[in-house]
Amino acid sequence: MALLFAELGEAYLHLIATAVQEVQGPVEALLEVAAHPEARVAALSFNFWHKLAKALTSGWGPRDVGADSTSADASPSASHAVPPADVAAGEMARRRAFFTPAYERLVVLVRGRVR
Repeated sequence: MALLFAELGEAYLHLIATAVQEVQGPVEALLEVAAHPEARVAALSFNFWHKLAKALTSGWGPRDVGADSTSADASPSASHAVPPADVAAGEMARRRAFFTPAYERLVVLVRGRVR
């Protein structure tokens, strides 16, 4: 199940990054994957979190989100649905604020694993 959630998160990154209330469920599921006691399983979600952070801080064009993409991210259907690079600064701030609690929880989860 963890791999399924991680793959779905990456495949629908362009939708999740819009930070609408409907994406809260998948975000919570990926936090549960990151919280898994087995490090190998928890690590399945790290690529999603990295790509989401990149999208939230680097821009919204298809090349920005998929710069280090796998073949699933590079699909034409994923590229055309990514919001344009000229998203207003206020909208970018709203999206970052939406994900701040999730990233704070992720940091706590990962920090607990570092020895």
